[in-house]
Amino acid sequence: SKEKAKDMVEYAINNSENGIMILDKFLPWKELIIESENPKAKLINFTIFPSNRGGYSIYAVPLRLGTFESRKLFPEKWAGLKDKELQKASGVETATFCHNKRFICAVETKEDAIKLAKIANEI
Repeated sequence: SKEKAKDMVEYAINNSENGIMILDKFLPWKELIIESENPKAKLINFTIFPSNRGGYSIYAVPLRLGTFESRKLFPEKWAGLKDKELQKASGVETATFCHNKRFICAVETKEDAIKLAKIANEI
């Protein structure tokens, strides 16, 4: 199954745009993206995938395995915000959560996940 995940993550890396990789389902992506030899992998700052709680998760790509440092974090003004507060701060209608450490956000729709990641990437 690891080989299947590798092929699917490599496919997503190839299709990534503007520093954002989208997965159709959760896969063990961190190690695969960090170790990928694909030059596009080094440009990816955020990974989007469906959450097992519903909606979508957007994760910041770590600098390397085993570290909490990320290539890019979500904006400081989003840290710890939920629902209406995060929606107001981000301008993204279905945003529901941003972790205090700014490495993960949650939204209700795939379109809004992409929008949130694009905003974070531009800041």
